[in-house]
Amino acid sequence: MRAIAKRLSCLLGVALIAAAVYSPSSSFAWEWVAGPPITENRPWKGLRLKGKWPAGERTIRIATGAGYCAGEAPPLIHHVDVEEEGKRVVIKAYVQWPEPMEVSGPVMPGEPSPGCAGLMTTISKRIKLGQPRKGVELLDGFYSPPRKVAVVEQPKKRVSR
Repeated sequence: MRAIAKRLSCLLGVALIAAAVYSPSSSFAWEWVAGPPITENRPWKGLRLKGKWPAGERTIRIATGAGYCAGEAPPLIHHVDVEEEGKRVVIKAYVQWPEPMEVSGPVMPGEPSPGCAGLMTTISKRIKLGQPRKGVELLDGFYSPPRKVAVVEQPKKRVSR
């Protein structure tokens, strides 16, 4: 009985030391905090679903990719600027990260460095043009000068039988 009690007390001591050393409440000079919203212009692609444009002759769908950390709110398309100059349409897509995680404080030597379990998402949005889309040249305003956009088709879902 004494041997079991001695082993349990030894294990308990090791567990307490490990908990003190690796505890999330251990005092590092840095911490993760939710930062202010960030909005930035992102490159985009035209998107056709199953080889077709969205319903309506003046409607297009654009898609862009954005990364974020696990635990954060996913990014979204905040707004879109559309400038139509004849048959040239320049589109700027602005993506917003609502509460991005930031490191507050210095990372001291010997401390674990902060990391992010990165996730990637694709965001799409329908846009209504002021003119029919037939014959219109779509340009991405992310680049300077704006670049012609390739239209991609979303892969068809395979039906398993």
